[in-house]
Amino acid sequence: MVENAILDDELQTWAQAALSHGVRVIGLIDARHSGTGFRAVGGAGVTRFVDEAQLGIPDDAVPARGRPLPPLSGEFVFLYSSQSDQRSYEYPLADGVTWHGEFTLQLARTLREVPEASWAQVLAATREGMVRRPARQMPEGEGPLLEAQVFGQGLGAARWRGAGDALAADLLDGLAEGAEVALYAGPAGGKPLAVMSVTGVSARAARLTGEAPEGALWTDLVAAPSPRGLRPTWCRS
Repeated sequence: MVENAILDDELQTWAQAALSHGVRVIGLIDARHSGTGFRAVGGAGVTRFVDEAQLGIPDDAVPARGRPLPPLSGEFVFLYSSQSDQRSYEYPLADGVTWHGEFTLQLARTLREVPEASWAQVLAATREGMVRRPARQMPEGEGPLLEAQVFGQGLGAARWRGAGDALAADLLDGLAEGAEVALYAGPAGGKPLAVMSVTGVSARAARLTGEAPEGALWTDLVAAPSPRGLRPTWCRS
């Protein structure tokens, strides 16, 4: 056991205890344990990690394998700064002394710009800002509160990517012919550039009526299609 180490199982046990009392749990984790410490592209950023020597982990230590804990139940959302096989980066501020995590910085910017967004929209906008940086990392999120608004009440589902009159959404996303969607320039916030109807849906994509306006890259559902009328069936006894 490493002194002062925080284990994922311990975090899950703590979170479930809070959830069981009806508490909403929000977790933002900007860290990735790595022992390499290599420089980011361009030499400006470094990976966020704790040196194994500082943790006092012996070279011949064998990872312990325990029983997997049951999935969390309750209202929660967790945002992670990178995938399990990626590193998370930090960069120096203008003073050259203070450092910040790239994920935390982009997340704070998004929350300032679109405070009415849901966690899913905030995650998408944060991810969009990070892919333009030299060191690539892909934030991820999970939990039943992903579509809940960060501040206030209401729901805000994640927007879909679009290209021209095509959407990267399909039947599994709840789209159907006749649905109305709003087109936006960004993954969160902003005013709709247009409202268009869905003319066709397949297992992998959906198509819209007409030509999408320039700069429309994201879409969300405005109105579901009206239910189709029932056709009477006749049977002869």
